[in-house]
Amino acid sequence: MEQWSALLGPAQVLTEAAALAAAQTATYPTHQRVLAIVRPGTRDEVRACVRVANLHGVALYPISTGKNWGFGSRVPCFDGTVILDLGRLDRIVELDEELAYVVVEPGVTQQQLHEYLQRETGGRLWLDATSSSAACSLIGNLLERGHGVTTYCDHAAQAADYEVILPTGECIHTGYGAFADSATRALDAWGLGPCLTGLFSQSSFGIITRATIWLMRAPEHAEVAFFTVDRPDAFERLVDELRPLRLDRLLRCGPFFGNIYQALQKVTKYPWELTGGAVPLATEIALQLGKQHRFGLWNGSLALYGTHDEVAAQKQRLMQVLRNNAQWHAFVDKQPSNLDQTFPASRHSEVRSVVAGFTGAIGSTGLPAGYWRMRTPPGGPRWVDLDRDGCGFKFWTATTPFRGRDAARAAAIATETILRHNFEPSIGILPVRERALQFHIACAYDRQVSGEDEAVMACHEELSERLMDCGYYPTRLGPGSMHALQRWEPAYNRLLQTLKHAIDPNDIIAPGRYQAGPP
Repeated sequence: MEQWSALLGPAQVLTEAAALAAAQTATYPTHQRVLAIVRPGTRDEVRACVRVANLHGVALYPISTGKNWGFGSRVPCFDGTVILDLGRLDRIVELDEELAYVVVEPGVTQQQLHEYLQRETGGRLWLDATSSSAACSLIGNLLERGHGVTTYCDHAAQAADYEVILPTGECIHTGYGAFADSATRALDAWGLGPCLTGLFSQSSFGIITRATIWLMRAPEHAEVAFFTVDRPDAFERLVDELRPLRLDRLLRCGPFFGNIYQALQKVTKYPWELTGGAVPLATEIALQLGKQHRFGLWNGSLALYGTHDEVAAQKQRLMQVLRNNAQWHAFVDKQPSNLDQTFPASRHSEVRSVVAGFTGAIGSTGLPAGYWRMRTPPGGPRWVDLDRDGCGFKFWTATTPFRGRDAARAAAIATETILRHNFEPSIGILPVRERALQFHIACAYDRQVSGEDEAVMACHEELSERLMDCGYYPTRLGPGSMHALQRWEPAYNRLLQTLKHAIDPNDIIAPGRYQAGPP
């Protein structure tokens, strides 16, 4: 502690009880305890902090902005860890508009980059934002292989040249960045020889202090399609008929599907008076409530990008599919107007947010869900913080083939399991890549209600096992869920253990994170 204080200044080494308690708080029950919070401000300070940690055998848990809500927030995987908070590394290092990329540090947020791009490029370059907070870290999300909704929704696939601090304190660069004078370090993630880039996402092999993020060039024209599906058989058919449009890249993103519960959570709160305080909200009641907002059993959206002629051609093909399967559909321009003619007033704000997310801005459409069952709105600052406000929020993820029967099967398992545990199954589905669907399944609850913390964890365990037994494995994990990796094939696990021991023999960096066994 004395050495870190000497390196960074005492103000950047936190041991106060309130700070540690906040760092140990997530949106579901966790029990890990944090020893301290260390806040370097430069790459060299990160390197120095790591060397001190190695010298004394103290484990570090790196975070960016710590808003990994639903997946553990800032909480490490094991006790006895010091949080290495990289939020002060918040510089936008380089912008190249011609080649459409930006170089950022881990403290750079979605809002910061969006404002910067508006100022520097006049909106000619877009970021792909997640549906979470505008204060989320870009690098933190891409290292979890998170996603947005545009053509560039696969965040890990739109990045290159990681600057990595190894557990020894050494600094390396991935891809062509390994050559100090490479002209293409920001442009090609693979580089020459074995590619190390993938080792540093969802891992505990190093600390990323800088990365290149590729940006989407604003198209000549964009429209956003909204549609509803009211029958399970139509949902299966629609998934199957949209798949060829993605495989052939006639559609450049989506479709995004959200079930009735996810849709309601965007525009309203739990109807306590209607249910007499009972939970969960029955599907038939949810569907009845959804009618006033023009929601169906499944609610879809996707964006069309290109020249006006290209968008018109995409729209024609899409409408052929929607006419056969969707109950209702509508198209909205980038600057939505005359919403009264298409959507009820209750949805105007949500529609604008969805369109913003598809067109290079930040929608944050997922944030209201965290407050779904909160009977009393939290006081204090108006900015959203699910940890501070005591929201209960737990994510499950799963990956299925891009096939209607698989999507329907996974959705049915999640719906039945979660309702039986007295929660509402909020299900979002998106093909981040063309051949697979990612499921993001959430439960929102009030952590102040006795027994619900325990109930959500029991629900999580059962649902996780049921989905994996079907071959639908998670896309990401939080603290308390790493035991899912025990299903790795033994030789794969041994190889990763060998790499970890070689790179980090003292287990200094994020022990237990994406590891099948204890550190």
